[in-house]
Amino acid sequence: MDEDDEDQSNAGVSFFGFARDLDRGGGVADAKVSAEIKNRNASLVTRTDDQGHFKFSGFSKDIDPKDVVISCSKDGLKLQRTVRRQPPGGDAATSIEVDCLMVKP
Repeated sequence: MDEDDEDQSNAGVSFFGFARDLDRGGGVADAKVSAEIKNRNASLVTRTDDQGHFKFSGFSKDIDPKDVVISCSKDGLKLQRTVRRQPPGGDAATSIEVDCLMVKP
């Protein structure tokens, strides 16, 4: 039980979401998704799956979720805006949803 408690105490927030094509509807497959950590000169990069979903996990608990900026890019589309949804619970949240809303340029 002590090991599980320690694992939980070291775990930080995770980010997940969906890249959406507002013109065609649906997800954007194989979009590049970046998570930049402000004031740390660090970033992580992943790609969306076939349905446009992505997930970043493994942030340490000393990373403030407010300092993580998610952006998406894909040839032929531009990012119009990102929408961040934090589940109820405020600072105790363990995951934050971020949707990338994309359109043709």
